[in-house]
Amino acid sequence: MKKYLLLLFVLSPLLSGCGSVWAEAVPIDALAQVETVGLDPNDAGVALSVCVSSPELRETAAGASIRFAMDAMAQQTGSAALFYAHTKYLLLGAGADIPAALDFVARSSDMRMRTPVLLLKNASAAEAIQLGEGETNVTQMLTALQEGAPHRIFTCGEVLRRLSASGCGMIAAAELRDDTLRNAGYGILKNGVCVGWVAPEDAAAVDLLLSLGGSLDIPLSPGVTVTIEEHRCSRSEGKAELTLRAVLAENGAGISVSDPAARRAMEKALCEEVLRQVQEVLRTCQALGADPFDADGEMTVIVKAVITRSLDLVDPIDMTGANP
Repeated sequence: MKKYLLLLFVLSPLLSGCGSVWAEAVPIDALAQVETVGLDPNDAGVALSVCVSSPELRETAAGASIRFAMDAMAQQTGSAALFYAHTKYLLLGAGADIPAALDFVARSSDMRMRTPVLLLKNASAAEAIQLGEGETNVTQMLTALQEGAPHRIFTCGEVLRRLSASGCGMIAAAELRDDTLRNAGYGILKNGVCVGWVAPEDAAAVDLLLSLGGSLDIPLSPGVTVTIEEHRCSRSEGKAELTLRAVLAENGAGISVSDPAARRAMEKALCEEVLRQVQEVLRTCQALGADPFDADGEMTVIVKAVITRSLDLVDPIDMTGANP
């Protein structure tokens, strides 16, 4: 009997402590779920901006650090219990301290490393947070940009891992234009600082050189677009060989894919366009002294491509390049 009494005596503080935890719990419907977090440099240290859809909230608060800015935001918004765990986007304003922002996310119990991160090319995050009205807010704009961008938007974890390995990397870029956010390609990072840009029309080269998954659309001429569905980049001793498998996605020029000569001409055009993009990106990085692709100096690039038809019809409809 004494053993049982001793056990109850030891457990009683734990049971009472558990009750205090539940006493501090906040109902999920009472939380204001932050959808987009913006960070900017500020005279006080850091400016933190948040976008919440329900209840609608767009606020900016400053502090000596991100944590202090979050505390200031909590006081500024009064009774709103801000919940950051389901943040959809991290938006960094021009001049933001990128390594510090990513390091904070990595250490934070509030935010997640899988959150996509974008760098604004020509505006502050505080400006972007105020864009749009009602449901068409900055979060919806970023979602549309992510779904429509012809290249990858990296997560906080992906950018931070690259920076931790070499100090260089790429970060998806956006710009404020016509009261909305537009795709601006990639920002080139060197020692964690953005030192240059990859234009949107050359951004596919980044995905190819890093062997990232996903399809890529490449325009060859007016009305003619191919979609790269599979790609592989093999490297050895200063040489990179890109192997592409693509389909004809748009054939406004009426090219006959069944004609071997026409198909070879398209494959040659695809190789030339991809090679142009890759060389332009490598030249830009080399001029900036940045090496996000571990090129280690000059890199010889070889591109090989195979293009097939994008569909096969079983009925007799005459659609150039679609029938056997």
